[in-house]
Amino acid sequence: MVYRHQSFTLNSDGKKAYNRYGDEVRLVGDAFRFLEFLCQQPNNRATVTDIGDYLDRFKDFSDAYFRSLKNKIQTTLNAEFIDYGEGSYSINGEIEQSEKLVENKDIPSTATSDNDNRKKFIIPIIIVIILLGLGIVGYFIFNKTKNNVGKITNDMVEIPAGEFLMGSTEDEIQQAFDLCVDKEGNYCVIDEYYIEYSQHSVYVDAFLIDRKEVSNADYNLFIQATKYPDRDARYKNDVNLNGPLQPVVGVTWDDAYAFCKWAGKRLPLESEWEKAARGTDGRIWPWGSNWDPNKSNHGTGGEPGTDASDGFLYTAPVGATEDISPYGVLNMAGNVFEWIDGDFGPYPGNDKYNHPEYQHSDSKLYRGGSYYTSRADMRTATRGYDSGSNTDVASGFRCAKDI
Repeated sequence: MVYRHQSFTLNSDGKKAYNRYGDEVRLVGDAFRFLEFLCQQPNNRATVTDIGDYLDRFKDFSDAYFRSLKNKIQTTLNAEFIDYGEGSYSINGEIEQSEKLVENKDIPSTATSDNDNRKKFIIPIIIVIILLGLGIVGYFIFNKTKNNVGKITNDMVEIPAGEFLMGSTEDEIQQAFDLCVDKEGNYCVIDEYYIEYSQHSVYVDAFLIDRKEVSNADYNLFIQATKYPDRDARYKNDVNLNGPLQPVVGVTWDDAYAFCKWAGKRLPLESEWEKAARGTDGRIWPWGSNWDPNKSNHGTGGEPGTDASDGFLYTAPVGATEDISPYGVLNMAGNVFEWIDGDFGPYPGNDKYNHPEYQHSDSKLYRGGSYYTSRADMRTATRGYDSGSNTDVASGFRCAKDI
């Protein structure tokens, strides 16, 4: 049986999958069977119990495993079409079924009719005439708008103006340190948490912030449009990190700044990022103050720190996890660190610790934790710092914009 959807074609008999462009992709094992089973169901919907029985009725699959299959499929096909709700997964969109292959392939036919063949000699002539007529106009339009060519579609969230509590109290710092010790032991240093002191009220003007982290696909558009120097090949070519829907990593602060400027945006201020992540009720993580290991893409801290228990050993596709802030911003706990506009410095009233990095003008801020950090360092108040020229297997970003 062949299943055709606007985002993919699946040949059940040949165990082959194709993306929307007809290119064969590597979708195998449980990921292939997961998609195949949904295609076979009425309304293309199935419960997790039925899916688990289809994959292996003698095995108990976790929710995280089903999420990993869903995201493996969508990352491989570079399209989002699987929905989840009320214990069921479903395919969004129509699926056509056929027992026959088209032209001995599993992809839609590109054969032309006789009428099309007759038209193919006329169409080029018409196109040439149109191009000649519009050539001069097109030249001027291009030169006026060339800086906007290839820019990504805006997907931003408005954060309202107002005050919120930023930073941490001494008690909260001690609690964070205890969380670190519980997971990482002697690796933890309490002074590192005192860079969050003191907690203080901050007024933030209304602004827009990207709902998701910047993806590899987004960043590649930037590189192609501007010829900006691409990131190091060790990040660009890492198969664990370079899926089009995965967040871009290995970028410096300058790289992130340049991308946001090209996109007509800017990097978020630290106060803006924290408000977008925690809201006005002082929550510890974007979803609330109770830790939930299934909400975000986290790690164990230390080295190597990676942890697949949440469904992702490395980065998750942007927007794939359920760490949703009170304003609807995604991936603000874990997945990748996010560069912030501004230099690293002390908060007002911090008389507890004079951090040496405060004196280094090249120390830049990042926020949000990553896929290899533990819950202690994924809190909404967690601050990170590094030289702006440094890169990391989890250094990414998102952009903001004035209203």
